[in-house]
Amino acid sequence: MPETRESKASFLIIQEYFGPILKAEGPIGLEAIEIDATKAEAKRFPKSHPAASGLPYRIDSGCTVTRGNNNSQGPVYPPVWRTYGKKPVDNTRLSTLALTSIDYTYRGIVLDLGPLSLMIQYLTHTSAHPFHTPYYLSSIYSNTMGLTRKFKVGMALIFKDHVLAFHSHDMIFQPTWASSRAALLSAPTDFYSAEWAFFAGLATWIRTRRSSSSDRHGLATEAIRAAGDVFPGVGVYTVIELFFLAGLSPQLTEAEVFFNPSRTARVGLSYRTYLHESETGLRDLICPTIKDGLLAPTQQQRLAYINWLHVYAKDRSKIPARMAELVDDYEKTAALSKQPEKWVRYNTPTVFDVFETSYHSTTLMLKPDLSQLIFGSPTSPARANDSILSDPLTEYFDEQGRWSTFTY
Repeated sequence: MPETRESKASFLIIQEYFGPILKAEGPIGLEAIEIDATKAEAKRFPKSHPAASGLPYRIDSGCTVTRGNNNSQGPVYPPVWRTYGKKPVDNTRLSTLALTSIDYTYRGIVLDLGPLSLMIQYLTHTSAHPFHTPYYLSSIYSNTMGLTRKFKVGMALIFKDHVLAFHSHDMIFQPTWASSRAALLSAPTDFYSAEWAFFAGLATWIRTRRSSSSDRHGLATEAIRAAGDVFPGVGVYTVIELFFLAGLSPQLTEAEVFFNPSRTARVGLSYRTYLHESETGLRDLICPTIKDGLLAPTQQQRLAYINWLHVYAKDRSKIPARMAELVDDYEKTAALSKQPEKWVRYNTPTVFDVFETSYHSTTLMLKPDLSQLIFGSPTSPARANDSILSDPLTEYFDEQGRWSTFTY
């Protein structure tokens, strides 16, 4: 599954190309769908077929090809228009499809094509690339490109003057066709603007995990990554960034994080901050790399994303001075773990989390207000003042009676 910023970046690339065209010209009619064959599939074609030379080929209603991972596969051709058995191939229905709008989820892109909608889930090593048709034809269909390029055309939507291609390194992406756009966007797709849904889902997940047979002694980072419906788009590097923003060690267990109101709220706040940074700044990072509609970043522009990462894949990081003091104190206390005597982190309340509020200067002011969960309150705010609108996390920890829990 792609990280949330990868999905957002792909959406911006597509939107920057097709958005102005849709606004100026209206829906863009689809002419064909092309795919590359896998090595196994290519062997089934005669030598004269494009697939045998490593080139994409146009599929028809008799196409049975599916793409995805081992557990879930989706057809590349609309299944409702498939022809079976001896029925003649019919591609006329494809011409009724036209790109009318573009949406994204944390897993991929959703294209409204009129009578049908298509969602492409990127899964692994798949990215979106818009082209002017002549450039696509001259580059992808060059005599040597098919056998030498290091990527596959997982799926390409061919319009008269434009192409939207989904390039893949390993062909692990999943297409899903539906009769309506709403069917593909049934779950909350944008927790940045639907935060209440996120915190409600988080509270439900914690409650379910708490009542399950799990001892919750596994790493909290792994539990978050496995909970894709609760934390969509949070993968191997995003979760590390979230824990930095939350002031949490990635070695904490699920119980140590989600049994504690402050730590739980800080994880939620950090997810909110991470999405806010993406929503407000990613366009300025991506758009300068687009040349004549094509994504063509320089090496310097590629490296610019390093400045967006606080700790992932870094040996050294710059942090505020007061945060550095917390780091020093944490390291001194954590050094107890190297002593011969038995040391238990849970029983050492002087090991304070390295949490810095300046990273959240904007998102701390948003609703729902998480400050009383984060910094502690001797009395439940829901009970102290009935006029305060309680959020799902506040309600959950109020039920548990955990307002006196140490905030770390």
